Amino acid sequence: MINCMNRWFLFAFLAVFFNFPSAFAGRVGVLADIEGDWRKIQAFVDQSEDLLRIVPDPSGDPCRVEGELSADSKLVFLGDSIDKGPDNFKVLNFLVHLKQKYPDRVILIQGNRDVNKLRFNWELAPSALALNGGDERFNLDRFRMRSWADSFAQWSAKHDFAQVDGVPTDYSHGAYPVIDSILKAKWMLRETMGSPTAFEDVKHEMGRLAHKGLTDAEILEVLLGWVAPGGLLADYLLSSQLAYLDEETGSLFVHGGLNRQNFGVVPESRLGKDDALEGEISDLAGLQAWIGALNRWSHRQVQSGLEGDFIGALGVIEYQEPEVVRTASGHSQAWGSNPNSISVAQARPWSPDYNLNPFHDTGLSSDLIARLRHVGVSKLFFGHSPVGQVPVLMKSEGMIVVACDTSVTAPPRNAYIEVTPEDVRVRATYVSPVGAPVLLVADSSDPAVGVGALVVAGDGSSRWVWSLGRRVVGEDPSQWPLLRAQWQKGPGPFGVPTYSE
Repeated sequence: MINCMNRWFLFAFLAVFFNFPSAFAGRVGVLADIEGDWRKIQAFVDQSEDLLRIVPDPSGDPCRVEGELSADSKLVFLGDSIDKGPDNFKVLNFLVHLKQKYPDRVILIQGNRDVNKLRFNWELAPSALALNGGDERFNLDRFRMRSWADSFAQWSAKHDFAQVDGVPTDYSHGAYPVIDSILKAKWMLRETMGSPTAFEDVKHEMGRLAHKGLTDAEILEVLLGWVAPGGLLADYLLSSQLAYLDEETGSLFVHGGLNRQNFGVVPESRLGKDDALEGEISDLAGLQAWIGALNRWSHRQVQSGLEGDFIGALGVIEYQEPEVVRTASGHSQAWGSNPNSISVAQARPWSPDYNLNPFHDTGLSSDLIARLRHVGVSKLFFGHSPVGQVPVLMKSEGMIVVACDTSVTAPPRNAYIEVTPEDVRVRATYVSPVGAPVLLVADSSDPAVGVGALVVAGDGSSRWVWSLGRRVVGEDPSQWPLLRAQWQKGPGPFGVPTYSE
């Protein structure tokens, strides 16, 4: 594991706290939402024009791969490192070591799938397993600690899910802590973290590394070790941040999105209530102050979570979740059905009717764009909300916006996004309905780019305008159907995603 107090971590720690700019790197590569699938990193590398290269480990270990970043570049990863793919350890290991190697040129953003694993440190504690209502954490956070019991009872009846090492197993309410922790961890991943295969994915991957079959108890130990001080995910979280400003390219990077509700907001209380504005952001110094304060707040909260301090970390837990419904006394009660609009990690860019259009009164409104442009921000990048095979490049009122999450694809693949002071370029492979791969490129400097994206076939001979990802207009529109994930408001913390091509 990486010593968090060595030189690279100290530099990264200071950069997160104060948003230090690094030496100009010429171009910035943007990678988003890997979600535990190494193929997405490989696809990015394949199209990156040597911005990032993969270097195999000399020992031949397939999970110990290193990266090399070209001298004129930076890499921003927009968060969500793990959860849905077969390579969680390999991806985490790669990102953490890449940050170690290039502490000032690799920027890791906190995604909801990264931060929510802090919940293991208290929701799998003995008092939580026993449903002990006398514990203070139940009074603060009842719905995570108690309300899951009814849902778990229904879930455990499905013996395909409620198993330990393949054997249908009943929950014992704390009588057998290891068994109960295994069952609850599987339930948490499947039902509250949107990662139904994660436990088995980690089990298979770590078994391959160990060259033997591993038990569920051993995988539980692995997961808990990742979020313990000095653990692999702990190292990721401690060297990551909620927002990053690249002054040379005028770019702002977050995981979820930016809007009028979260711009300038730093949650101050332990429950994430009483959110305070850092004051009117009227210049670059004000923007830097807000980003620095937001990242310092997150860092303190993450440290508390890694130490098992439930109260100290609840703010950042709620910050990366959908809206939380509270009782009259202020206690959290349930997840609502809407995104968390005050969070740059969880806010979604959808319009009120759930179309992918961030340019509206409660999102990137004209006045917010004007404020951002005034302080030197002309480009905004976010992941978190799947948009299909190809990132969505949009431009309005001089603001370039890129929705970067292409995680909902089959097979999983990724795009290459490159930022320079002048423009943004996107290179992606679109697979047509008949299975033919087509290289698509988009450039923000093209005058045809507006609220939608211009995509150009690899030979440059044909053009199709991708209007907010909803349709493609070109020589033969019937051959270019829907390219994006469609989202609808739904019950629970995640909404109802469907995917159409």
